[in-house]
Amino acid sequence: MNKHILNFICVVFAILAISTRLLPMTASYAQEPMSRLRVDGEFVNTTLDIHPMVYEGYLFIPLRAVSEAIGFTVEWHSAPQNKVQITRGDIAILLRIGDDIILVNENEVKLSSSVQVVNGRTMIPACAIYDAISVLVEWDSANQIIDIFTEQGSHPTPSFNNWPVNSANWPEGLPQHIAGSIVLMPEEVYQSRFSMSRPVQFRHVFYSVPGEILDLVSGEELRDFFAGIGDESYEEMTLMRFVQHFNISRGDFDSAVDRIKMLHQMRGANLSDEMYELPNADIIFTFDNDIIRYFYRRE
Repeated sequence: MNKHILNFICVVFAILAISTRLLPMTASYAQEPMSRLRVDGEFVNTTLDIHPMVYEGYLFIPLRAVSEAIGFTVEWHSAPQNKVQITRGDIAILLRIGDDIILVNENEVKLSSSVQVVNGRTMIPACAIYDAISVLVEWDSANQIIDIFTEQGSHPTPSFNNWPVNSANWPEGLPQHIAGSIVLMPEEVYQSRFSMSRPVQFRHVFYSVPGEILDLVSGEELRDFFAGIGDESYEEMTLMRFVQHFNISRGDFDSAVDRIKMLHQMRGANLSDEMYELPNADIIFTFDNDIIRYFYRRE
């Protein structure tokens, strides 16, 4: 598996609003107007509009503010192309308004949603930065801050700065998570359920072990196992550790997941809800932290 990643951030100038490309009126500001932008822990002075937006469950970030904070060179190709080219050194990124694919050094990268223009600003899903270039962009809603973490920066969980695997180099034969296929619970509910002391990075299933799988070992073994879990549980899937620690067979695991699915269906639970997402055995049995983290990232 390719362990090399691109260490740069995709940025663009905001462009003139194009009426046929505007987001529907259902798009909304994430919260009150943002007033601060931070790169690697240092605040950046800017007079630009840096409001993020939430659209169809995705956080969209304004790329002109990001671009000027990072210092990339941007070239806009007006109609009919409606394209933006971003270059830095030997890196070239090309995107087109309305498309959900961007080109990174001629390599196609599929985004979770298409590039948009809202009120004259170019907007792109924040998670696309992971997919395209493996640099973390987060929204600190409590403090109204857009945070950008480059390789040189200090992230609360440093191993998340860069993804050794992403949609561009995903191992052949493994299923990929389809962005938007899981309906995420509100972050405040998630935080209260898990009492998270760090930024929410992964979906519910990453931190939990279903009872039907817990039943595969004794109560005493369970106590010893969970007593040994510390802060590393933020960075390593608990269920993967459980399967690996107790050497759970794929057959026993699949049977347990079948029971979970049957019970959820009997209760009328929606398997597309984050709370009821089924564990993916193909992903978990790779025992590869990078693959598992990327598959279960919360976007």
